[in-house]
Amino acid sequence: MYKLQLMSPGIGSVTLATGDGFTLTTTLASRVQANKLSAMASSLVSVGESLGREAGQAAPDNVIMETSGGKLLLMRVPALVEAVVLVVVADTTAVLGHLLWSCRRTCVAIGSTGRP
Repeated sequence: MYKLQLMSPGIGSVTLATGDGFTLTTTLASRVQANKLSAMASSLVSVGESLGREAGQAAPDNVIMETSGGKLLLMRVPALVEAVVLVVVADTTAVLGHLLWSCRRTCVAIGSTGRP
């Protein structure tokens, strides 16, 4: 996760969360903040999956929020038995295409280990 933060300019924090909203690991200094972020990210991914089903679409690969202060990217880690979500908070300098590419690469690397 630190490697992702180093190779992608603009990333402020990276967190791995379980599908039910618990923090596995984070680069955030505040564990309380990480736990809140994990819980909300897990909920947003679940809402995205429900929305996809209702719209007759597949589950989303990622959820992206863009604000005036930056970007928030939520991405499922593939190939793991339990649901794990990569949560990335980036500032306005982060380039979305590079962010998506870096996060996908990181998710595949985590998924290939078979454990979060």
